[in-house]
Amino acid sequence: MLGKWRDPGYRKEQSSGGYDAEFLLTGLAPKNAGMYFCAYKMTGSHEWSEKSEYLQLEVTGAAPTVGPAPPPADARTVFVSTFSCLAIFLLFPAVFLIYRCSQHELAIPNFPRRRPATEDPQEGTCVDGNSKAPAEAASVPAQEPPGPGDCTAVKV
Repeated sequence: MLGKWRDPGYRKEQSSGGYDAEFLLTGLAPKNAGMYFCAYKMTGSHEWSEKSEYLQLEVTGAAPTVGPAPPPADARTVFVSTFSCLAIFLLFPAVFLIYRCSQHELAIPNFPRRRPATEDPQEGTCVDGNSKAPAEAASVPAQEPPGPGDCTAVKV
């Protein structure tokens, strides 16, 4: 048994098959410094031997401190982080596709489109689908407005 002088609450016991015993002291702090002693019991005996000579234990230096463990990430933080990364990941292809569509003017059904210029500026298509005058000719003042079946060529 290992005991501490003037501290009846401190007592470490260990059974040993031989004539000696080892006590491992770990995590010592300045409060653990003091006078220690040993005693023993023989098998079948209920009484302790006399105390050994006192041994002075000195604790020097600071005890290593272990900081608190970092708190585990809660589910909300993990969700927000994952969602943000996914949104940013999908944003780049979306911006790229929008840019490409605006550059090439992909055909979208029922969407007004600019008409390509024809090779001969005298020829075009009338509003009603006949050829000869472009649809924009209506904005240029003419002597007489064309009728539903008439087409007029206008130089712009």
